[in-house]
Amino acid sequence: GAASGAAAACTALALGVSLGTVALHLRHFSLPAHQRLVCRILLLVPVYAVSSLLALEFPAATVWLSTLRDCYEALVIYAFFQLLMVYLGGAKAVGEWLEVQGHVQHAAFVRRVCPRRRHTRLGPEFLRRVRQGVLQFVFVKPFTAIVALVCLHAGVYEEGSFRLNNAYLYLALINNVSVTISLYCLVLFYLATESILAPFRPLSKFVVVKAVVFFSYWQYCALQVLHWLEVLHSQDQVFLLQSTLICFEMFIAAIAHHWAFAPSEYCVQADGQCAMQETVRAHSVRAYDWDHEPVGKPFGAAKDSAANSGDSLGAGCVAGSRGACGAHEDLDSADDEADSRSTLLPKIIQVLDGRDVLAEGQQVFLQRQVAASELAAQSV
Repeated sequence: GAASGAAAACTALALGVSLGTVALHLRHFSLPAHQRLVCRILLLVPVYAVSSLLALEFPAATVWLSTLRDCYEALVIYAFFQLLMVYLGGAKAVGEWLEVQGHVQHAAFVRRVCPRRRHTRLGPEFLRRVRQGVLQFVFVKPFTAIVALVCLHAGVYEEGSFRLNNAYLYLALINNVSVTISLYCLVLFYLATESILAPFRPLSKFVVVKAVVFFSYWQYCALQVLHWLEVLHSQDQVFLLQSTLICFEMFIAAIAHHWAFAPSEYCVQADGQCAMQETVRAHSVRAYDWDHEPVGKPFGAAKDSAANSGDSLGAGCVAGSRGACGAHEDLDSADDEADSRSTLLPKIIQVLDGRDVLAEGQQVFLQRQVAASELAAQSV
């Protein structure tokens, strides 16, 4: 009907704005370590819009589509955290910078529930715990999604039903606990690095990313209340109305994403630098001479030792963008010119290749944190 046609038109507009923003980032791919993460975040709007439009056309596939959408949402949350880390110079540099910052105060509700845990000490161990807290949602969400599909096939899963014999209740509880932990870890990291992150406008970026997720979630809860009040007479009406509204809202979200993750920040100027590079160079934690290195030199060792240390973000930043990692002034070198002329396909592969997330999970969860022992050995 008319509503479906309007939803399709809004989806097309959202795709035009979002994919246009992604295309501009790929065209001006001056800092790959940043922009592959930015593009992953920007693709959240097309994923939401297209999945919602398909749900309108194929209502029977709603559960499958919402599952895929939620899994990508988990990936975007971690991509945002990775972006903050890359802004500041990588995990090794951030961990050592945090160690001299003292403590960070927990949120008021945590202090009331756990009076003895009013503060947490900053440092490499704090950063590792934050990375674990954010990353766990990336793995929990696909796991619960697979369980939901198995339960759906077994006839014990009904979306939106909170009966005790329905798997939806328990999977929703697990997902909500997991995403709450993930978001709280993000908030703790922001509070610990707020002063030095301010030039990168992290709060506005976080708001436009989470507005897509939170607004649609609470909108869905409101529709469920209307169903409980019998204003909406079936779950099918809830799903159809939710999908229609998301299609309309994604056009606004696409514009907000274009503003928050502006491609103009990465356009190379006449002096061979882009605005984001200048911001990174001025405000990255590597600008602080914690290790008695020249200000502006990449913090810690070079490319090989960054890779050997297991600091995948720092190493990826060095390998992906010398300018973003505090490289010297030779931005007009032959390598950079060759990269700017590279074809579109390798850039798309960088954006879509998710092996870095798996490697990050292995590093954060399976490898022991050795930074503290190394610092202790150096002090002796």
